[in-house]
Amino acid sequence: MLFRSSIILALAAFLAGQGFAAPITVLVTDLTARQIDEEIAVKSDGNGVVQYRRNEESPIVARQINEEIAVKSDGNGIVQYRRDFKNRLDARQTPPPAELAVKSDGNGVVLYRREEETELVSRQTPPPAELAVKSDGNGIVLYRREDESDLVSRQTPPPAEVATKSDGNGITLYRREEESGLVSRQTPPPAELAVKSDGNGVVLYRREEEVDLISRQTPPPAEVATKSDGNGITLY
Repeated sequence: MLFRSSIILALAAFLAGQGFAAPITVLVTDLTARQIDEEIAVKSDGNGVVQYRRNEESPIVARQINEEIAVKSDGNGIVQYRRDFKNRLDARQTPPPAELAVKSDGNGVVLYRREEETELVSRQTPPPAELAVKSDGNGIVLYRREDESDLVSRQTPPPAEVATKSDGNGITLYRREEESGLVSRQTPPPAELAVKSDGNGVVLYRREEEVDLISRQTPPPAEVATKSDGNGITLY
């Protein structure tokens, strides 16, 4: 009897140990809010895009996990962001046959025409109007159409030589070097790149010379999604 009781107790202890040692399985479904070595912070912009922060120079990268398309409304139409390859989001207009999308910045109407499959070019809406006024919340900037496909930034008041604008990723100074133009400089001298989005794609501004920034499209390694308030301030 004593031997049988010992066997029963030993079996119960073994089964209890197996129960405590059973692994707990956690299924990760939709949300992929994983922190890898404290390099990633999760932030949602309310448009289906989740942003992840890294420890590298490029502060925030955005990845879409399951869905290939995130729909973002800028209040003036629906724009779809489609990930064509693994590391880039391209801005496309929602209806394929429509070549023009109208976006109002609260200070005038700007037409965005799709010249290529992955790029939107900014044009001024009324052909006779040479000036469109836009306020960025840090000063007033006039946009003058120098040629058919480009807008050049000028400062409104002639006496003011410097207007300060923050893009949420650093402070950019706009200084009028000549009477007819503003050139953009990034505040910290070592930083060569400032990221600014117009809400319809991502544009990198790289300082090639001391007085000029040229516009580039996001390089393939950079995975970036943006949200713009339509007035020059972009959240990353």
